[in-house]
Amino acid sequence: NTGDGIGLYVDVNGTGSFSLLQRYDVGSTYGNNAWYAIAYEYNGSVSSSTRFGFFPIGAGGSDNAYLDDISIFGCLATDSTAPSTPTNLASSNIMESSFTVSWTASTDNVAVTGYNVFIGGSLDGTSTGTSYSFSGLSASTTYSVEVQAYDAAGNTSAKSTALSVATIASFDGLMIASGRTVTIQSGRNLDLGTTDAIINGDLIMNSDASSSATFITSGTVTTGPSGGEMTYNRYIPDTDWHIVSSPVEGQSFSEFAANNSNNSLATNGSLIAIGRYENSNAAGSRWEYYDTGNTGAFDFKFESGKGYIIKRTSAGTITFVGDIAETTSGNAQISLSSSTSNHLWYAVGNPWPAYIPGTAASTENSILKLNQNSLDTNYVAIVVWDGSQWVEKNFNDTLDFIPGQAFMVRLATNSATNFLFPKSYQKKGSGSDTFFKDEERTQINLFISNDQRLASTRLFYNEIGTPAMDPGYDSGTFSIKRLDIKTRLSESTEENANVDLATQTLSNLNFEEQIVPITLHTEEDQIVSISAEHINLPEHLEIYLEDRQEAQFYNLKKSSAKFVFENAQSEPGRFYLHTKQANFWEEEPEEEPVGAVPFDFHKLQGNVLYFEGITSNQQYRISLYNLAGYKVVETAAEINPSNYEVQLPSYLSKGVYVLRIQKPDGKVMTKKIIVD
Repeated sequence: NTGDGIGLYVDVNGTGSFSLLQRYDVGSTYGNNAWYAIAYEYNGSVSSSTRFGFFPIGAGGSDNAYLDDISIFGCLATDSTAPSTPTNLASSNIMESSFTVSWTASTDNVAVTGYNVFIGGSLDGTSTGTSYSFSGLSASTTYSVEVQAYDAAGNTSAKSTALSVATIASFDGLMIASGRTVTIQSGRNLDLGTTDAIINGDLIMNSDASSSATFITSGTVTTGPSGGEMTYNRYIPDTDWHIVSSPVEGQSFSEFAANNSNNSLATNGSLIAIGRYENSNAAGSRWEYYDTGNTGAFDFKFESGKGYIIKRTSAGTITFVGDIAETTSGNAQISLSSSTSNHLWYAVGNPWPAYIPGTAASTENSILKLNQNSLDTNYVAIVVWDGSQWVEKNFNDTLDFIPGQAFMVRLATNSATNFLFPKSYQKKGSGSDTFFKDEERTQINLFISNDQRLASTRLFYNEIGTPAMDPGYDSGTFSIKRLDIKTRLSESTEENANVDLATQTLSNLNFEEQIVPITLHTEEDQIVSISAEHINLPEHLEIYLEDRQEAQFYNLKKSSAKFVFENAQSEPGRFYLHTKQANFWEEEPEEEPVGAVPFDFHKLQGNVLYFEGITSNQQYRISLYNLAGYKVVETAAEINPSNYEVQLPSYLSKGVYVLRIQKPDGKVMTKKIIVD
């Protein structure tokens, strides 16, 4: 029948996949009931597995076609071309008794079939891919590896250039293999003690609003030979500015900024809200922000121990990727140098993925104590940014730096030093995380406020304090605000006579003999109130503010003092603070009725204010300031013996605030409270 016949097929590689070469149909060329001598010349590729076959075509197929006397003539072409030599040998996953070698594939005129892999000159095995894993090796031993390609015809390439690979010493520390991940969750701690770590995979450390992961070892941490990485996800709790440091080193500053889709940094035109502090620049331009229009100026890596400024568009994490900080004599360090021509403040920070003691009593280890001799003796302090203002911390405070926390220090003039962060200072965290912490001691906090702002300064009392400069206990301020209050030394030298102190420490043995000069900083035409908060002050002592210009004394323990300034204030000499026994400068007070409860207020759970000593219906003015000194709440509340609680607004963010209560007689009481 027309259309029936036989097809000639070929299976080049012997896989069962046949391709049609020629078909022979019954029709005009080949008639019925006749034999035909037919030859077909094949000039295609063949191998030792090549097969030819005939298969029926059409409905009748081979029922109507017959084959007889089939012969194949010819010869296979000889393949004598060797593959190219393997190149770019590289090692990975190096362990005590094993490692992996990879290479760039060879080429061949037909095809590369596989590779012979040699170790120490002897064939160890073969691979059909471009990698090979060795096992059963000896620790602390160097091996020579070569690779040779071969094809189906048995042709072999020259051996590759030998690669030397040394197995590691016997190891009982932490090993993270390539392709594996170890994650330390927020609040968790991995402390290896003195043992080492080899990170060929990934070590990820997380933090959240209340706690941070810590990774601690005094041993050696090796990362990178096989692509291993350490990642620290540093949680930022808000959209305020923060100064941070990288808990790992080696990450490109530009890559971090370019990863903004993940880090969610704020932007302003071509500027991205991450910057470094350059104290050689003029005031007002010392923070240099990443500029997408000038990326070449930021072609550097995060420096271990250096502080940077960042701001996110929302609460969340920023991601640091790199290696553990390198050490010299057990310390991570950053080199600092100063001259009289440069601004003397520097941004530095915690370089470790662990907590470290920032400030503590002078008898305990801390970063401040260790580096004290490198700092200006008038400014021996750690200055932290709490999200809204700079706060000076010294030996009066206990402050642990969380992973990724940075701060400011003031270097001594014309000095060069290495600011040190000992590996041995690393520790796990306790309690809740915050970039700012405080601890109560015997102290007086002085406040100055106007209708919109509030500022403060601190006085501590202990057995170490003196009226002269006590480095580490008396600390000059980092900055002066438009409305501010500071103290000065009563026994000063030419070097420190004009230093405005954010923190001053005096003796707790002679309260009544100590007189503290006060400096006020205000703009013109200001009405201000000065008040005091005392903590653990002996009960028999009162706090007096002396105004020598007006020859007046104000008992700040009882009420605030109000002043009207027509001219701007900045010079000392008018105001002084005294701690004296009651009634030293005032007439006998009126006696309160027996059993009377003095006026006071406290914050209860649920952010409720509770008032005591209320005897009648009266209006009280309630003002709340954040730590930057800005008023965030102002209201008038009627308080009486049956209604003595006031609910604070629910929109307030968690944190520390200063509460100012003005009584109907105009007197003011001030206290710090924590909104939770």
